[in-house]
Amino acid sequence: MLDSLRQGLFPKEYRIHARPLTADLSVIKGAITVLRTLASGLEKAPAPAPGDEPEDSGRNRREKDLAQLCTSLWRSRKTLTGSESPGTDDAYRRPLRHLNSAIEAAASLGLEIRDHTGEELPDSGAVSLRTISFELKEGLTHEVVLETLRPSVFLDGKCIQMGEIIVGSPKTPTGAEEAHE
Repeated sequence: MLDSLRQGLFPKEYRIHARPLTADLSVIKGAITVLRTLASGLEKAPAPAPGDEPEDSGRNRREKDLAQLCTSLWRSRKTLTGSESPGTDDAYRRPLRHLNSAIEAAASLGLEIRDHTGEELPDSGAVSLRTISFELKEGLTHEVVLETLRPSVFLDGKCIQMGEIIVGSPKTPTGAEEAHE
């Protein structure tokens, strides 16, 4: 509300108009429809014996589509709720509510979207995650996921998409570096 009033201070040709939320709602509603369609296809498909499933089968294609859809839902929620969010006013509560209901619908179908940001990595490293880069950070005592670039997606407990992360590693004190040399 305050942003729209602030725009009135500027000449008409320099005003930035608020994006209509109807486009956001239609995208979210479309995602819900696609999610339901894909899920119904998974329920109808017979489960093949382990090892008998070709790499490019319809079931694998559906799993990739579900993973892509879940990633899009996760990114949308991250955009609407993150520090770079376009706004936290009443105008964004409704799309966020629809988005959360789409994520809950995915969860009820056996899909789990896992954001790893802030998680500690075990000493053995990130086994089921794809590490994109390591960053040395002051103040860390162990390796921590600084940012999730792509979430892990699970369908009925089976990983259908590996998460992609950036890992923060502790900087070693200068005395410790000399002791190792």
